[in-house]
Amino acid sequence: MKHINFILLVLIVMITLLCSCQKELSCEGPECMGIYEDGKAVYTFLQDNGNCTNAAIYGSYFKEVLLSDSNYVYIKLNITKKGVYTINTDTLNGFYFSNKGIFTDTGIVTVNLKSVGTPVAAGNYSFSTGKASGCNFTIKVDTVLFVEKYYYDVTIDGVRYQQTVGGNIKVFNYLGPDPSNVIVISQIGDGTLVHHLDGFSYASGFGIGKAFIRASDITTANLQNYFALGSYNYFNQSPGILIAWDDLNEPAYAWRTYNFPYTQTSSNFSITSVEVYSDAYGRPIAKVKAEFNCILYNGRGQSKVLTNGKFYGEFANINR
Repeated sequence: MKHINFILLVLIVMITLLCSCQKELSCEGPECMGIYEDGKAVYTFLQDNGNCTNAAIYGSYFKEVLLSDSNYVYIKLNITKKGVYTINTDTLNGFYFSNKGIFTDTGIVTVNLKSVGTPVAAGNYSFSTGKASGCNFTIKVDTVLFVEKYYYDVTIDGVRYQQTVGGNIKVFNYLGPDPSNVIVISQIGDGTLVHHLDGFSYASGFGIGKAFIRASDITTANLQNYFALGSYNYFNQSPGILIAWDDLNEPAYAWRTYNFPYTQTSSNFSITSVEVYSDAYGRPIAKVKAEFNCILYNGRGQSKVLTNGKFYGEFANINR
């Protein structure tokens, strides 16, 4: 009898230990992170006269265009008690921002508020984080997404290449790194990286650049003059036009007008149309049409002849 009781006692101890281990392995919730009592975090929003301090707004916001993961806002909070949190802004113009989680420590933190919904109308909308200690940030919704049909159409060594983009457009716009010596570039492509044998990678597509202009001089009036109608020289050792082509079927090297030996015998480049405007954020944009022919080089003694070139794109300090 004593032997049976001993066996039962051992079994009870083993079952108790096993259950204890399983509970530890499957532990979930705030209590597993040392958060007890009501489990709710205590915090305040960093603000300046009601505005969220250093709020960082990401993404483009357009009327009647569903928001995505690229649309979010960073705000700062001061956590005085760790715990679970849920932050929801008010809903304005068909969308709002929210997030939830657990603060595992106290102090200043940055929270990512994710967008939800679809803007109904264009304009400025001030969102509030809600609590008595809440703060506000403003989202500007543009009137329309891009409805332009931008394109390039070129013949390179007898083979025609063309692409038209519109709607959720893939037009890449860049400024050079030196604000006193900027090259403004417009590239049309699908964004796929072409990995070249020289170790460099570029987005596939066709691009045109113009050098040089000071970044501080990029205004609507200056862009109108900068892209004035007429003929332009190609860039080598002096300001002018640059043309680049990166194709997934030609991945060996990058083809450029400005690769050595630079020569552009019988080449030409003409701007046939230019329209300059400011978008809803006040950023100047030039929509430019051009016709051209040129010689593309890979910098290793090889060249390709480009003829019947046509291009319509936008030049700005933004990526679309």
